[in-house]
Amino acid sequence: MSAWDWAEPAGRGAREDERDTYRHWEEEGDGVTRIDEEPGEFEEAWEHAPPREEAREEPPGEEWEDVHENGRTPPEDASEWRPGEEEDEDEMLLQSAVPYAAHGNSDNEWGFGHSRSASRMESADEEIPEELDQPRRKRYSNVAPRVDSRRNSVSISHTNSMQDLSQRASLSRRNSIAVERRTSLNLSPRPSTPDASTRSKSRTPSRSRAQSRLALRKDDAGYETDWENVGSRFAEAGEKWRARRVTFFKNGDAWFQGLQMRFVPGRDCASLEVLCSKISERLDLSSGVRYIFGTDGTRIRRIEELADGESYVCSSTRQFQKAPYGMKSLDSRTQPETHDLSARREKPKRHRVKPLSPVVKRVFGKGSGGSGKSGGRRSGDGCKIKIINNLDKSIQSYVHLNLKTTQRFEDVLQDLGQVVKLKDARRMYTTWGQEVKSFSQLRNDFYETDTFYLCTGEQTTVRGAKVSREEAHRGVEDKRLNKILRRHNSEPLLQVKEKKPLTTRSRAESVSDVSAPKSASEKSKVKVSLLGRVRTFYKPSKDMPVQYLPPEKRLKLDWVHGYRGVDVYRNLWVLPSGELLYYVAAVAVLLNRHTDSQRHYTEHSEDILCMDLHPSRHIVASGQRAGPGSRGASVRVWGAERLDTLHVFGSRELQVGVAAVSFSKMNQGAYLLAVDAGDEHLLTVWTWHNEQILGKVATHQDHVYGAKFHPMDNNLIITHGKHHLTFWNKRRDGIFDSVDVFGTSSARTVLAVEFEPGGDLITGDSDGFITTWTIDNEGKYYKRVDFEAHSSAVTSLLLLSEVTLLSGGEGDRRICAWDCSEQYTKRAETRLPEAAGGIRTLCPQRINTNDGNVYAGTVKNMILEGSIMRRFNTVVFGHSKHLWALAGCNDDDCFITAGYDKLVVKWNDHHKVIWKSPIGSEAVSCAIHPLDTVVAVGSIDGYLSVFKLSDGSQIGSFRVCGQPLSSLSYSPGGDMLAVGAQTGSVYPYKVGRDGTVYVKFGPMQGTQPLTQLDWSTDGECLQAVTVDHELILWNKRSLTKEKFQFNLRDKNWASYTCTVGYPVLGAWPDLHFDRQQGVWSDSYADSRKAKVLVSACRSRDHDLLAVGDSEGGIQLYRYPCPLNVKEAAQCHSYKPQSSYVASARFLRSGRQLVTVGGTDATLLQWRVQ
Repeated sequence: MSAWDWAEPAGRGAREDERDTYRHWEEEGDGVTRIDEEPGEFEEAWEHAPPREEAREEPPGEEWEDVHENGRTPPEDASEWRPGEEEDEDEMLLQSAVPYAAHGNSDNEWGFGHSRSASRMESADEEIPEELDQPRRKRYSNVAPRVDSRRNSVSISHTNSMQDLSQRASLSRRNSIAVERRTSLNLSPRPSTPDASTRSKSRTPSRSRAQSRLALRKDDAGYETDWENVGSRFAEAGEKWRARRVTFFKNGDAWFQGLQMRFVPGRDCASLEVLCSKISERLDLSSGVRYIFGTDGTRIRRIEELADGESYVCSSTRQFQKAPYGMKSLDSRTQPETHDLSARREKPKRHRVKPLSPVVKRVFGKGSGGSGKSGGRRSGDGCKIKIINNLDKSIQSYVHLNLKTTQRFEDVLQDLGQVVKLKDARRMYTTWGQEVKSFSQLRNDFYETDTFYLCTGEQTTVRGAKVSREEAHRGVEDKRLNKILRRHNSEPLLQVKEKKPLTTRSRAESVSDVSAPKSASEKSKVKVSLLGRVRTFYKPSKDMPVQYLPPEKRLKLDWVHGYRGVDVYRNLWVLPSGELLYYVAAVAVLLNRHTDSQRHYTEHSEDILCMDLHPSRHIVASGQRAGPGSRGASVRVWGAERLDTLHVFGSRELQVGVAAVSFSKMNQGAYLLAVDAGDEHLLTVWTWHNEQILGKVATHQDHVYGAKFHPMDNNLIITHGKHHLTFWNKRRDGIFDSVDVFGTSSARTVLAVEFEPGGDLITGDSDGFITTWTIDNEGKYYKRVDFEAHSSAVTSLLLLSEVTLLSGGEGDRRICAWDCSEQYTKRAETRLPEAAGGIRTLCPQRINTNDGNVYAGTVKNMILEGSIMRRFNTVVFGHSKHLWALAGCNDDDCFITAGYDKLVVKWNDHHKVIWKSPIGSEAVSCAIHPLDTVVAVGSIDGYLSVFKLSDGSQIGSFRVCGQPLSSLSYSPGGDMLAVGAQTGSVYPYKVGRDGTVYVKFGPMQGTQPLTQLDWSTDGECLQAVTVDHELILWNKRSLTKEKFQFNLRDKNWASYTCTVGYPVLGAWPDLHFDRQQGVWSDSYADSRKAKVLVSACRSRDHDLLAVGDSEGGIQLYRYPCPLNVKEAAQCHSYKPQSSYVASARFLRSGRQLVTVGGTDATLLQWRVQ
């Protein structure tokens, strides 16, 4: 380091000062001599001096500001005034009184060494030069005393050299302090600037070493130096390693309070990419932090561009979203101001209460605990909830709750009670009155719930529905409503003649008066009491054309999909015409495979439980279950050719249902037996042609699976079921003698029976054994053969010929052939595919033939055809478990179904399966994109899966919530998907790329589970129906419920599947008008036994309305179907099933209607004609 490096870089003024230092006056006696007149070492030193640096021109504004702070006033012509030159002139006059050593060729790097010539200083009491003006005189007088302190120390001696060495050490220490503080030596005060670059630009021309030494001497004399504005050559190096405190926001999230980070560029984060990876670990962006922008949208490309104390926006995409980042409340709509980082945050005042457990952490203020609802309310470890004192609703508080604590839930309730000043808090309830009993319920069942009530152990009434979560938006709503009221109240009331006293009205009353005139609102109101709760609906402003006559079109059952094999046995036969006979729900199906058509017997009013074919194979007997009310079970005998009913009997003897029915064999089927499904399982025998009872007897208390006449004796009947196998012998007086071959020793359950050609009985039981029973000479029954045929239950036995017996297993899915003539030796076997399920029944394909081709009905509601020697093919396919999801395509007459069997199936209008795709969990809802590109399926565990509509391949799946997704609906434009869940909330998603991209943008909070959803034609509103049959209207933009449904009474809806609403109220059953109260009401005292609408669908031509009720009925009305006091709407009614109709949809052409049957997995296709 040279002597020229210790001070700031010298400018033009500094170089002139240094030149003046070498050319100073020296007084010797009475004369004055110029040193530079004689050549010497001084000029040699000057010749070897470093080159000069040009002074930088500074803007006039900064120079004026510098001079103004020094207490001087610039002249009138500020543009021509140069403070640097004036300052140099003053300092030159001061230097004339201060001896300075010349910079020789010594090794002293600090510039202190032996001077070869010294100047004599003038006395301190000499007169001030007259050429100085008033400011300069003042400054000269202030410096003169300090100059005098060095006046006697100018002689060149060894002592002076030692003093110079001590001064060098002192300067070294001071220079180290200046480097640590990253400051620079400066004599005159300058305005401080936050940026180093700005500070360097605002400097005045650099001073000479004489000025710097004068500054140090001032410090020694006790004068304070402005160290914060002192510069050094290490300032830039220190600024480089200074930690920067930066705040980062999420792109587009105005409510996120920001993430503050401290880092040193180059040390903690080598590059901007490294910083982005660190931020990604702390910000929950979809694809991590990939881009950083300034709050004005300027993209940051280098880490050095990040300034200390500034705010920036992190994003996963290149698109910057302009938003007021850092908002702390709903009322702030401006960009957050730059906070003073040095200011301390004031801690909120806390109440003096007992210290809380580590489970509960109180949250102070709205901005505490993260970003609020937009950032996600809960995590896997804890949740932020709002608790309310049920005894005093004004006491409320937000708390953070640790869900992974080891503390008991009851102790946590006690701690929560301290927060809201509730002693002995023992119970927690939701806003709709459901009690919370554990942490697992908070984590799973009430994941989306954020408001709870605390109560004591006494019986309390929680009215949480009125304390809704809309309180968070109350500030915004109050502003909007106040504007409306001010605008309304500013109008002059010209019609008021008398001055009436002011009455206090609630806000809701005021706004309702503003939004709708009272007369119009009251006139359009329609009040309906459904299951004890009064609902209010509004008529449209324009009268709709209404006709209450039944529609000209009717429904005809076209196709029944599936087969009932889940819970019944022996339910498949082949008629002489080659038709397959089976039953589904309340419909008997006759399938002709050659013509690919079906015929249906639909006279049953309830589900068919059993069936048998007459020996002539032209007459069928079928028994049904008992209906609600006084409708009992019955047996119908009908013809298979004309589908006409021949006889109906058993309504008195059969109370619950028909467990088994069978024709006799010996007397050409003159007898008919039926077993009641009640507790005593009453067995009754009729002569069916005249409906005369021959006898009846109580059989067994356990379940009876079947009963048959012996093929060689009309008076011998065999019943079998759970833990019993009984032979009944009917005497002439109608009394039955019974022989129970099992007694009380066996625990087997007989599921299937068959007879050998000789009359011996063959049984198959639940343990997989086949047993042959015969009778000895004394009339006792005993086992002749007993062997294990299957590893699970034997559910079907079929005797193909005199020597071949086929058996079907339910669990192992095997069909085995046994040789009866050789002690039932196994000859062959085959196994059905796993997708088909276990075997329920076997039936020969052709009558009186032994070719081995059979039909097999399975437990998964499928019918297959094949033989042991060849593979089986599917003839009839159906869903095997609950069926809830149904949606129709928009371009053709295809439709989609999905159920609890974890299958998504696409069907065409020709009753064929196009594709089948598995899904991870049970499906409860589905919806098809308007462009027919994808189908979205909602599951019972809260996941949404998306499939391609063309081939059924799955695109993806994601979690929406922790409850079943009961309803889905795409907007008419296809850009939105509304997901209704059992949580009561609607989760809207933005849809892109024809249904392959979904972006969630906030839930619409609710309390009651939802069942149906419909979009308006403009895509701005949603209507939904809850399980309590309440109609809710939602606004897509505000994500809130519409409080004033009167304003939306004229909305046009793209689809109408809601079961409540003014256009469909006329379809509700059993409504009558109470003129005194002016309310429509039903007559059901018990809601569990009430007949209600479960599903509805409007045709695409807006002329028909199909509804399904809770008793399995389907009605076809004209649309619209409002209530009318004078005339009730008429319809065409159909009863295809007992279970309620889960969903109904018109297909695109309007010529077909599809219905699904919930618990019984029924899928019916109707033709509109």
